[in-house]
This record gives sequence, structure tokens and C-alpha cells, in this order.
Amino acid sequence: MTVRASLCDGVIRIRQYRVQDVDAVHEATMESVAEISVWEDWCHPEYRHRDTATWVGAQAEMWHNGAHAFLIEDVATGTALGSSGINKIDPRHRNANLGYWVRTSWTRRGVATRATFLAARFAFEDLDLIRVGIVAAVGNAASRRVAERVGARFEGVLHHGLMVHGEGRDAALYSLTREDLPRFPPIVEEAVPPPF
Repeated sequence: MTVRASLCDGVIRIRQYRVQDVDAVHEATMESVAEISVWEDWCHPEYRHRDTATWVGAQAEMWHNGAHAFLIEDVATGTALGSSGINKIDPRHRNANLGYWVRTSWTRRGVATRATFLAARFAFEDLDLIRVGIVAAVGNAASRRVAERVGARFEGVLHHGLMVHGEGRDAALYSLTREDLPRFPPIVEEAVPPPF
């Protein structure tokens, strides 16, 4: 089974991180601190360039250990738009979590929706999973809208399903399954330089 380093729909691509991505990723993150930090502990006002460098530098090993993080980028300009990924893979039950964030200046343009379709396709086609879950804080309307736009099924609320800033928050759980794959938009084949 081939595990692709990149998937593209003609408008955006998701691809493995490269060491030279650090500056672009840090810029996208810093632009978005006010919005992301409400929902994610890792993104905060004290977040530094070295934090981005450490995270990007760890991606090769994480990829080989089964956590597949992707840079989202605009096909036309190469602009770093955010991140998506497949993690918490359960090989026995062939399921995982799917996550995403998009830089503030590119929200409300369908980027997260497109990236979610691509990441889910990767999970089903490349990793041979049968289910991916999307977990978002109940109050995170933007992330929940993305799950709904891709047609993920709402499965319920996990009481204190997420820890954010040391506090348990209720989380909405959505799922996509392999049966959803035929309705996903097609990918566009392209040549992409190897990662790392």
C-alpha cells in the first residue's frame, strides 16, 4: 500500500512538513493566536519561533510512528494556510482522529473543508482505515461547521471530552466512514518534492 506525501484537489494541497516550512508555519500560527488559543493549548500568546521549529522538526519521526500531520497550502501561491492531520490511530479497530486549523486570513474560504476531504481520503485510501472521528469543543462553531459541511455524522456530546487550559470541556463527536469516500471530491495528481 502506498502512503502519499501529498494530496491535492487543484485549489489546495495537503503535504508532509519540510524543515524549510518553519518560518511560514510560524507566521500562520502567530497570525491566528487569538482565534486558535481559545480552543487549543498549544497555541498561546507566548508561542515562539523555536516552538514551531521543534514541532516541524519532529514531524518526520512522528510520521513514521503513525501520526500524519500535513501542511495545508494554496496551490496557486504556495502560501501556508494551516494544518490538518490524522492521529490517534487505532490499528486494531482501524480508526483515528482527524484535526485541522486554518490561519485567520484564510478562514471562511472553504480551506478546512477541502483539507478535511483530502485528509479523510488519505486515511481511507492510504492508511486503510474504516472510520475517522472529528472532535470539536461544543462551542467551537467554526470547527463544527467544517464537520457538517463534509457530511460527517454527529454522534453526540462527550461530557468533558476535551481538556483545554486545564479545564474539561464538552466535545461534539462527528464521524466519517469508508462508505463516505465515493462522494468526496477527486484528487489531482501532481509531482511534489519529497518531504524533509
